[in-house]
Amino acid sequence: MATHEFIQQLAERPRETLNTELKGWLDLENVGHAAKLVRTILSLRNFDGGYLMVGFDDTTLLPNDSPDGIDPKSHYKQDAIDILVNRYSATKFEIFVHYPVVDGIELVVIEVPGGIKVPVVTKAKLIGERGKYLIKDNTLYTRTLNRNNTPSTSEAKSDDWPDILDRCFLNREADIAAFVKRHLSNSGIEAIEALLNINKSEVTVYDEVNKLMNNSYAIFEQKAAQNSIPRFGSYEVAIKVSGDLMKHNVDDDFQRLINASNKNYTGFPSWSIFGGSNNDVYTQEVYKKAWQSTVASLDNTISGYVEFWRISPDGEFYLLRYLPDDIDTSDKRPVPGSSLDYQLNILRISEVFLSALDIIKNMTLSEVALICEVRWSGMNDRKINNWTSPVDRHYLNDRKCSTDVITAQFEFNSGIAHSSLADVLTPVFNELFNHFNGFSVDVSEVKLMVDRLIQGRMRMF
Repeated sequence: MATHEFIQQLAERPRETLNTELKGWLDLENVGHAAKLVRTILSLRNFDGGYLMVGFDDTTLLPNDSPDGIDPKSHYKQDAIDILVNRYSATKFEIFVHYPVVDGIELVVIEVPGGIKVPVVTKAKLIGERGKYLIKDNTLYTRTLNRNNTPSTSEAKSDDWPDILDRCFLNREADIAAFVKRHLSNSGIEAIEALLNINKSEVTVYDEVNKLMNNSYAIFEQKAAQNSIPRFGSYEVAIKVSGDLMKHNVDDDFQRLINASNKNYTGFPSWSIFGGSNNDVYTQEVYKKAWQSTVASLDNTISGYVEFWRISPDGEFYLLRYLPDDIDTSDKRPVPGSSLDYQLNILRISEVFLSALDIIKNMTLSEVALICEVRWSGMNDRKINNWTSPVDRHYLNDRKCSTDVITAQFEFNSGIAHSSLADVLTPVFNELFNHFNGFSVDVSEVKLMVDRLIQGRMRMF
């Protein structure tokens, strides 16, 4: 179940994506409104989880006061919604109801967990006025993008089924992979790789992604200079898609695809299209054949942040974020340049890749290879710690880095289950952490944090 902090952040920064649906207030005594709620919940389940946010204007994204006669907590009771959904769903599944408050208005967020292993179809129909089918029986509802890349709920079409079955298969595959990993030693895995003639990629495959990293950073430096953004420690991610991509132009439709595909894992997602008066710098523009975003706020009362990213229809992704260890505005933040919270770093970079996978899924027709580079800058003289946690980790004492820039390169397939991403990223994180006097993390710790991200159980820093 998602944390209270995550749900609150979701409500404070509402946006409609494939896994997040915004609705106005629904009167569940009205069959039409009840049908909308059921169809949306079933579609989110078939999309492997998401959130139905009730009480929002889906045009302005602002919260609306509940109408007379509708009290959020009594009208949207957990048991009542369970009964309503199970009346039409052939498969039972768990949901959670939350009641965040924004600007003094109590709202409703219905959380639909992921982990689907069998598609959810309807078992009964609901007929409205004049014989109109509001819910059809033996029908599968899912989330999809319209022609203009606007997310919506609809009956599954023939071209939706491969994605639905892929989600089910990947969740089952993740279970199988976890089982195999528990019962195979590293030598066993290496033996299988040798038997199947699995070779590591040549170093030369990383030349282009390294060029992408350096060229994109040069563009950021120009933006930073133009907007007087000071320099702090940072992490960068460059991803180059190798495989067939659908044809897209750098236009509003492509921007909508990015925004609609990007799930909200922390309440403050990477690759996000957001703005607002609270930002010192905010630009969203097309530059050199890519959508480009620059957001900076170093005096925010919640948390300082600087993010720059670029995404092109050619499958080139680049993101830079300043380390919260340097620019977070909380009272417990360490002196800038002195610390690296290793768990916070794992969470943030894992989220970057989770969100990138979601976007890439809607840019491709089949599985593709992702050639990746992660670069950390400003590491010299930092001590590794866990300052965001109250737990005393004495084994981190005096582990200092003596290298300023650290880079890791790797590749993986876009068909990977989200829950298996920890296996890919753990060696990447240890490429950084080993520079702190030999520190390292186990894959089990990374997997725990990735799973919590997927489940919406991690708060934003």
